[in-house]
Amino acid sequence: MKIGILTSSNDMLSLFQFLHHTEHEYIVRYDDIHGFWGDLSQETVLDRVRLWMDFLLSKGVDAIIVPPIIELLLTTWTVDYKSPISILPLFGRYVLDECLPFSLIGKIGFMWDYLDIEIGQDLLKKLTANFVLTQNQGEIKKFHTPFVWWAKETRLWKPLLEQLSWSSTLLNTLIKNDLKYFKNAAVDTVIPMNYSYFWVQKTIQHLFNFNKTRFHGIEKLETVFQKLVDGKTSEYKVSIFYTGHGAFLARSKRLLWLLDNWKSGKLEITKI
Repeated sequence: MKIGILTSSNDMLSLFQFLHHTEHEYIVRYDDIHGFWGDLSQETVLDRVRLWMDFLLSKGVDAIIVPPIIELLLTTWTVDYKSPISILPLFGRYVLDECLPFSLIGKIGFMWDYLDIEIGQDLLKKLTANFVLTQNQGEIKKFHTPFVWWAKETRLWKPLLEQLSWSSTLLNTLIKNDLKYFKNAAVDTVIPMNYSYFWVQKTIQHLFNFNKTRFHGIEKLETVFQKLVDGKTSEYKVSIFYTGHGAFLARSKRLLWLLDNWKSGKLEITKI
């Protein structure tokens, strides 16, 4: 299966923690000129997405993975753009299948960027509008229906993740201070609106008591992905197309190690 990926951040590092496990061909369109999409306006981001989805279409991809907020925009039909490329609902199924069924009292927190908070909460409500409570949830008298949403701005994480190790004291201190907001609000489930946040999931999970507040990690994303591709495989190959300076690759030996999948000759990097 040939899968396209649109990215503007180090979310690719998180995604390939599990994508490299399966035999597929990945075509990555990396935006390292316009900065993080979560910090831009909806109109600017969608202009980029439309252009680069056409690029991926020309490469013959079967499906495409986009950042969570873009997936919500495209799959909930809030924008008038019908692409012949299938959008892989990775984030949507993660929320509906792996997060909400395990909510304890219906109080959901999400970590956001500028674009996420501008439009993300309404899109999440639309995504979850038809969610059917599990039997256990239906028996909890204090369960909030519809879900109650709490948002926390975490825009500083991504630039620090670009420059520092995930184990950096500065980064981990910032994460812990930011997420105390969810602990104080007694949120029972925390959902990241950017895949890059999974790269620091150990810090997030260690902060919360799983019996009270749950953060479902990268393993759940991998479970969703395996279900979506339904066992379809092809020869493993990664092709990255970028337009800027490509410094993100030089900074991350870990990313290159994941992308190469220990198979020489399977990674191609092209400036366009």
